[in-house]
Amino acid sequence: MSLFRKLLIPTLVVIPLLCAEIILRVAETRLSGNVAHIKAIPALAETLGSKQGAKVLLLGNSLTNNGFDPDLLRDRLKEQGHNVSVEKITPDATAIWDWLFLYDNVIGHHLSEPVTVVVGFAWNIVSDQARESLTRLGAFYANFGNLYEFGRARGLTVDEFSEFTLAKVSRLFAHRERIRNSILSYIIPDYQSFAQESDPRQAAQVRIDDQSPGADVSSTYEALYRLSELVNAKGGTLVLVAMPVIDPYEIAQGMDTTAEEGRITLLDFRVLSGLTRADFEDNMHLGASGREKATKYLGEALAPKIHEASMRDALQ
Repeated sequence: MSLFRKLLIPTLVVIPLLCAEIILRVAETRLSGNVAHIKAIPALAETLGSKQGAKVLLLGNSLTNNGFDPDLLRDRLKEQGHNVSVEKITPDATAIWDWLFLYDNVIGHHLSEPVTVVVGFAWNIVSDQARESLTRLGAFYANFGNLYEFGRARGLTVDEFSEFTLAKVSRLFAHRERIRNSILSYIIPDYQSFAQESDPRQAAQVRIDDQSPGADVSSTYEALYRLSELVNAKGGTLVLVAMPVIDPYEIAQGMDTTAEEGRITLLDFRVLSGLTRADFEDNMHLGASGREKATKYLGEALAPKIHEASMRDALQ
């Protein structure tokens, strides 16, 4: 076989892959609203950092996104005499390690003044043992130094290291599930509708399983403590909000201890007066009416803390 023929097949494989990589990197924000939101995070953080006066950052996943309305929160705080800038950064399917590295590598670089960072959570998603996607970490939030920190806290397998590395260097690999779903949607009628209906149920089951008896015994909160240190270092406050969901869950004892040691404010919104099942979009997420009620409660809880911070800044 000639040298030309030996090189032909690899070339025919490599060139299309390189072209696909380039196209994905250029048009990545068109893949989904969530990817577009992730890519907009530096600009969102820069906008918040440029504002004068008190600032609030709503940070989390869809629980926080569906749970609080930044415009309503801003209006609620204004009614109580506080002019506050509010921004929301809530990429889907994220947990504590994503938020830690996102704050460390991106958000914190744009914040030079104190910010009240509000993180909505449920189940065990703020523990070090929360289920994490190494693909998501590698593609969007973490560097190899972060990966070392992640592995030191909870262990790291060769497969996980490989997944992280591939996601870091290849957009085709990082978006493989989305590409697969797009292909299946083209081939199988109504596949997308079926996937959208089944995914929330599967996600809920994962989280409920994580809250089984004894699940909290081995839970640790190094990532949460680290996030509080980063926020406190800039004079800000980390506020954890236990979000309301249909099925009840417990707040782990270790989280209470970490909150006290890390100067974290813990708000228990699991049961809110006036909130009914009709206020939920599904088993996990608040609908429009529930979001309005939860935002009202958040505004009432944050107002005295913002006042204290303003008085403290005035005395410095």
